[in-house]
Order: sequence, then C-alpha cells, then structure tokens
Amino acid sequence: MGTWLGFAVILMVIAALFWYELSVYGNLKLQQKDSPSAKARFGRRTVGLILLLIISLMTFFGLQHRTAFPSPIFFLFYWGTCLLLTLILIVLALLDTHAVLKQAIATYTDTNEEEKRFREFMEKHVRAESKKVNKT
Repeated sequence: MGTWLGFAVILMVIAALFWYELSVYGNLKLQQKDSPSAKARFGRRTVGLILLLIISLMTFFGLQHRTAFPSPIFFLFYWGTCLLLTLILIVLALLDTHAVLKQAIATYTDTNEEEKRFREFMEKHVRAESKKVNKT
C-alpha cells in the first residue's frame, strides 16, 4: 500500500508541475510576450516532466513486479535504461538552469541602467583609488 500511495503522490506532483508550466506559458501567450526562450523553456520542462513520468512508472513497475524479469540480462537492461533516463533528466535540468540563468543575466545587463551602474561603479573605485594616492 505504501508504494501505491507514494506513486499516487508522485503522479499528483508531476500533474501539478505540468499545470503550473502550462499556466505560465499560457499567460505569456495571452500577454503576447512569448519569446523563443519561453517556448524553449516550456519545451525543456515538458520533456523533463515526461521523462520524470516515465522514470516513475519504470521504478514503480520494477519495484512491484520484481519477479517479472525473466533473466539477469533483462534485469540489468531494464534498470540500466532507468538509470540512463535519469541521467538524461539531470542533464536536461542543468541545461534548463543554465538557460534561465543566462536569460536573467541578459535581462539584467540589457536594461538602460547598465551604463549608469557601470559609471557609478567606476566613479566609486576611482574615488577610492584617488584617496589612497592622496594619503601617500
């Protein structure tokens, strides 16, 4: 019973995550702010959720039907495939994190105030250096 309950919770979490991503992307489309990066993000996360669902199904089936494996070779192939899909999911998550960070940095540096921040930074350090020179 505990395995069924855990599997049901996993399915609900996956459904909630997919619903959230669908609503975020849908809101961007309604506001006509959907960019290629938003489409790519939605695609990466949808593929990730599908992989997570497949991995969960494979794990649940493998744990429930341990005697269903006819040979040790099939057993190793089954769990090796599950491991490979998990590694692909991890790489996909890292790529998504990289893309989100890259977009956040681009948004931060593309604002009109970047030049102002740079000038303030340089003035602050030039003043600090000139104070050091004047003290000596």
